[in-house]
Amino acid sequence: MNTPILPRLIQRLESLGLPREHHSFLLQDMAIYYYKNPPLNHYQISQRLKYLGWSELELDYRTFELMTLYLDSDEIQCHDHRVPPDGCRPHSLRGRYRNVTVN
Repeated sequence: MNTPILPRLIQRLESLGLPREHHSFLLQDMAIYYYKNPPLNHYQISQRLKYLGWSELELDYRTFELMTLYLDSDEIQCHDHRVPPDGCRPHSLRGRYRNVTVN
């Protein structure tokens, strides 16, 4: 039985003080580096996120892991009509990272 990642990720982001309405923006920014420059580690992603303006966010390793698991999971939601019917799995999401959302 697989435990959903998203509820734990949301809880983790909220515990870091990130308002729910900013979660999608953070995931979009993370996806930019995660998909275009793999394999980047926690420190490298954290530094790049700071460069994009997330300077007040202290991204811990556990939250980083949850974010990468979510980006690689079948739970990801995509609202791009160009996505093939097989869903929004990582192989079909590459290049479409701006459409990652969290409800």
